[in-house]
Amino acid sequence: MADATKSKKRKDEKKWYAVKVGLRPGVYETWEECSENTNHQRGAVYKSFTSKEDAEAFVAGKKIPNRGGKAEPIKYYAVARGNFTGIFHDWDKASKAIYKSTKPKYKKFDTLGEAVRFIKEYGDEDTIDKVQTLVDGDSEFESEVEEHDELEPGLVHIYTDGSGLGNGYPKARAGMGVYFGPSDSRNISERLEGEYQTNQRAELFAVLRALENVPVTEGVQILTDSRYAINCIQKWAPIWAGRDWKTVASSSDVTNKDVVQAIMKKIVEREAKHTRTVFTWPLIWSRKTL
Repeated sequence: MADATKSKKRKDEKKWYAVKVGLRPGVYETWEECSENTNHQRGAVYKSFTSKEDAEAFVAGKKIPNRGGKAEPIKYYAVARGNFTGIFHDWDKASKAIYKSTKPKYKKFDTLGEAVRFIKEYGDEDTIDKVQTLVDGDSEFESEVEEHDELEPGLVHIYTDGSGLGNGYPKARAGMGVYFGPSDSRNISERLEGEYQTNQRAELFAVLRALENVPVTEGVQILTDSRYAINCIQKWAPIWAGRDWKTVASSSDVTNKDVVQAIMKKIVEREAKHTRTVFTWPLIWSRKTL
């Protein structure tokens, strides 16, 4: 009976609907009014309250008292494409970054590391550089590296990375890095050779250079933040090989097929020796000095 009474009381409580971002921001007394100002509004921010004062504070951007007494967990809203970009702690700010933006790219995460990885996957060069500057030296970010990088025991752990400036332009240039560990003579940091200077080609070449610097009988775990490189090796290469290295969509030559083929040749040689070659896309990128 007590539960039923509480349920009825909650149902009878007056609600106020606060629209912070929408067609006409304000506080409304009915859900119909609220929905009229939020439906089809990309990035709209609205919330219901049992107190008009709290609703008004929400619209004004003021802190709402936590009446439950429990601290709310920190959230990370990563906006890789939008009116402006970055990683935000609250939806109010993130929503302004995507409100009425054309084809925004955003997502909520529970950890800073996941948000950074999302930015590196979908953001442009300026966005990535800005976020990287923010997290450099951040103790929280460093602790997530130690907690979440899944390093398999018994394998040589190699971090690889590639980057490019001016992709698609005549003066484009790219480089790569391979990191075995502190002061390891096998560490590499060099410019990408050849005519085609793109970040994706550099990412693949970094993987190839890593495999070139370990014995064929030594198991390795290569950690790369390039989803493209991992997909090329683990997902697309078998399909391309069966199609004479032509793309499925247009039957044109596979981009960077020479590098992918060289990597696959190395992997096959290692498999013949029963040597493990593991590729990992870390939960977050460790920012090793490459």
